Amino acid sequence: MAFAKKKLRALRLMLEEPNAVDSFRTLMEQAIEDALTGGFGAIEMEPTGDEDRPAMLWAWMGHRFVLTGAGTDRRKTPRYAQAMPGQLESSAVELLDSQLMYIE
Repeated sequence: MAFAKKKLRALRLMLEEPNAVDSFRTLMEQAIEDALTGGFGAIEMEPTGDEDRPAMLWAWMGHRFVLTGAGTDRRKTPRYAQAMPGQLESSAVELLDSQLMYIE
């Protein structure tokens, strides 16, 4: 029971204060706005290594990501790539399923 309470407390903190500048509301507003206007939103999950706050969450513009396709092991094969305008596709940042919530 204590383990479950600790995990729930960590989840609550992660959602209430997803990063240094956002609240749950501002994070979700960004992702939902992108999903409604562009058809896709994205929230990056950055592991912290801290049991009390397992990850930081950051909203990203969904149109900056491309699906690279799922490999045989989706836990180890990048599924998404993020490229900025003017950036070569070969220098795009690749992300795993565990690093990005992609909302369509």
